[in-house]
Amino acid sequence: MTDSFNSRSPRLSKQLAAHPNEFLDAMRQLLQLKSDAALARMVGVKYPVISKIRHRRLPVGATILMRLLEMTDLSLRDFLRLTLERVPNEAGHKDEASNRYGTQVNS
Repeated sequence: MTDSFNSRSPRLSKQLAAHPNEFLDAMRQLLQLKSDAALARMVGVKYPVISKIRHRRLPVGATILMRLLEMTDLSLRDFLRLTLERVPNEAGHKDEASNRYGTQVNS
């Protein structure tokens, strides 16, 4: 699992850096939150951090990703699948889970 995660992590970083709004919107929807302020409170950061991520002045950091992973109660594999499904790839398209991983991920 570690090897496959490491091979995907640069791609995830690029996609999150290029499309932070889609990622934040997906996390808000998944956690059923109505605002970025609520997301900030849940993650344990101040609202300006979320705003800076949205405006691409700050990357989505590992700490925020880990906190969101913990809050969703998803496995790492499912969290990555959902994240990559909702965030467009380098070509601007949302990928299918089976195309990214080579196998279909069971929900």
